[in-house]
Amino acid sequence: MKNRSKVIGIFCIGAIFLCTIFFSSSYAIFSNKIEGGSFDIQVGELEYSLEIGEVNQITVAPRSTFSLSLKLISKNPIDTKYQLYYQLLTNISDGSFEGGYLVDTVDYTTGVIQGEETKEISILFNNFSNEAVQVEFGTISGLVSNPLGLKDGQLSLSQEIVPKYFTYSYTGEPQIFTVPVSGNYKIELWGASGNNGYNSYTLRFPAYGAYTSGIISLTKGSKFYVYVGGSGKLFNCCHMMSDLTLAAGSGGATDIRLVLDSWNSTSSLASRIMVAGAAGGTFSDGSGEYGGDAGGLRSYATDTYWYPNSSATQTKGGEAATTPNSVKVGSKSGSFGIGASISWSRSYHPGAGGYYGGNSNPSGGGGSSYISGHNGCVAITSAEDITPKTGCSDGTTDIQCSYHYSGYRFTDTMMIDGKGYQWTTEKQEFVGQPTHDGFSFQVGNNGDGFAKITRVE
Repeated sequence: MKNRSKVIGIFCIGAIFLCTIFFSSSYAIFSNKIEGGSFDIQVGELEYSLEIGEVNQITVAPRSTFSLSLKLISKNPIDTKYQLYYQLLTNISDGSFEGGYLVDTVDYTTGVIQGEETKEISILFNNFSNEAVQVEFGTISGLVSNPLGLKDGQLSLSQEIVPKYFTYSYTGEPQIFTVPVSGNYKIELWGASGNNGYNSYTLRFPAYGAYTSGIISLTKGSKFYVYVGGSGKLFNCCHMMSDLTLAAGSGGATDIRLVLDSWNSTSSLASRIMVAGAAGGTFSDGSGEYGGDAGGLRSYATDTYWYPNSSATQTKGGEAATTPNSVKVGSKSGSFGIGASISWSRSYHPGAGGYYGGNSNPSGGGGSSYISGHNGCVAITSAEDITPKTGCSDGTTDIQCSYHYSGYRFTDTMMIDGKGYQWTTEKQEFVGQPTHDGFSFQVGNNGDGFAKITRVE
């Protein structure tokens, strides 16, 4: 009779095992042990929790890379196998979207969870299409010994992905770009616009920031520092005035650097290989002149008021007003990377940030732009010497004058000022700037600065 009980028990185990294989993503034998000659068999449903903040779906913007971290929590007392998958809720063409884990990292999108363990998983998506794509997540699971299979519409995340797009908005701090793979990258920068800062008068025709772009060959692991200026923010803008509210009207430049330090550090400013100039703030008592738009090789200075126009160029900054006499105290002209300032009234604005900073008169003038490898630009002599290269001056047509001391240089360059005019060695025709998403055009950049880095195949 005892032997017969064991046979029945073994038959029951076999039947349960077959069910477990068939429903491998749902059920499992939790324990199988003999106690006093009888079998103790526990069967239960596999249970997981997938945490992605407060959502189980995401939307990936057009032509963008989206990364996120999530937690897969097992609530099972035994080791189980899992596979994370995603489903597209938006119909798009083949090859226009990809998902996986970051290149050179460990693949945690599939594997084994030991008991009631939590797996922290980082994944990313590249959306190459021109429309937003909705994505939903899920898991399939089963016993460690059983194979897992995706159903129709379920897509694996178990592939290495190299990020395609990197974007940087204004934060008031330097941001880091680490090159994920060696290759060519397109860098696009937009300088910030000006505003009317301290007072509440309606802003009339704000001055716009510039746009610069180019393609550059970069080596995996190299680090670059992205400084994004803000509209009416001191960061990457101008000389600090006696009253900080005075700095609130003009914009900050956006640039790429090789040296990480405070925005106005000379060594850090010297390391800039591309700069999109910012625009100046408008005289904010409601009756004065407008701020100057950001420039290409030369910026737009403010209208004559107390001091003749003085644009920022490739070799010098804009002047600070020196009349009436009360303005002279504490006034500073624009310099390498820093806008001018005057200190007479909080209604007056400093010059905007740029390769060289704009004038202050009393509205702020725009800053100039710079690209290493753009004909007409003038690079500095070295990391220790910020004077222009020997034999190079404004108006040059020698492209070697533009080459940065570091050896980094761009090809296929584009420089468009805040009024929408393209610059080669001179100001050219109106073309307008691309918007941040690349889908349309604008005269100039209105608002905070922006930076976009795209891996070029």
